[in-house]
Amino acid sequence: MIHKYIGANLKLLKKFRTNNAGTLTTGNSKSHSFNGLQATIEFEKNIKLKPDSFLSKDLNNHKDIKFRKSVEIKLSCASMDYYVSGSDILPTNINFPNFNDPEVDANSLKKQIEANLHNLSNQSKKHYRKKKVLSFFTAC
Repeated sequence: MIHKYIGANLKLLKKFRTNNAGTLTTGNSKSHSFNGLQATIEFEKNIKLKPDSFLSKDLNNHKDIKFRKSVEIKLSCASMDYYVSGSDILPTNINFPNFNDPEVDANSLKKQIEANLHNLSNQSKKHYRKKKVLSFFTAC
């Protein structure tokens, strides 16, 4: 009986911890720079999110990669979906891949980031908001 439950959970964990590629969506923030970007997720020492480079509107204070705490980011992959809260994304590296290109001006400069993820789920926050009934029993 124990093997029945542990075996299924181990299969899900193996599927969950597989490097994947997919498309990012950023909840209700349709104008966010990450919305619609292709990205990869890699499971190494840390969980890394690597979105493709994008045209940056803000070069100085990086507001285009900040998320509100309540925003949920979804990475839709072929085999499964990953969900992460905006507060659990920590950018670790910011690059400008076309910075040295002489034909590039400030309006066409691309930004590429790498980020560590501190909390990751295969279920949306909506899944956990379902009504739950808690029971308390006492022995007399």
